Amino acid sequence: MGIFKKAKGFIKNVFSAPKKEVEISSAPANEQIAEFIIDKLNDQISNPNNIPEGLTKKQWRVALVNMGFAFSQAHREVELRSKAKTKIKKLRIAAGFKLFLKYFKDIK
Repeated sequence: MGIFKKAKGFIKNVFSAPKKEVEISSAPANEQIAEFIIDKLNDQISNPNNIPEGLTKKQWRVALVNMGFAFSQAHREVELRSKAKTKIKKLRIAAGFKLFLKYFKDIK
């Protein structure tokens, strides 16, 4: 009897409908989010609208570029040879994220 149960289970599994597989991206979620935000920032750079009060069009573009740099470089763990350049890069990334926090509502 045991052989028939195993055979029945084997045949059932072989001929059953294939299960739908969920498509999983190879990129981690934080990289996907960063890419999404970078796309939004690039759209704003090419066609600036919703410029915050107190900023000119040029200042807004510079702020958007800095935010884009922060998101593009933050997930990379590339250490530069020079400690000074590494520190400058980290400060530039931090400044870009501060700008993002400040002007988050104006990015659409």
